[in-house]
Amino acid sequence: METTYDVKVYKILTYKGARKTTYTVRWVVAGKRWREPFDTVALAEGFRSELIRATGKGEAFVSATGLPVSHRSKSAA
Repeated sequence: METTYDVKVYKILTYKGARKTTYTVRWVVAGKRWREPFDTVALAEGFRSELIRATGKGEAFVSATGLPVSHRSKSAA
C-alpha cells in the first residue's frame, strides 16, 4: 500500500442535466485525478470536508484508492 501526502482538493463541480443535477467532488492524489459524484450538494460538501479535514490533520492518502488512510474499510484492514 503506497501512501502520499501530495493531495489537492478542488471545489465542487455542479452539472445540471436534463433529468437531474449532480455534484462532483474532485481531488488529485500524487498526480492522479479522482472524482466522486453525489446527488445532493450536502453529501458532496460532507465528503469534500472529510478530505480537507484529513489533509489538515496531516493524514496520508492511499495512491491506489485516492482516499485517506482512515477511510479504509474494516474488511480491508
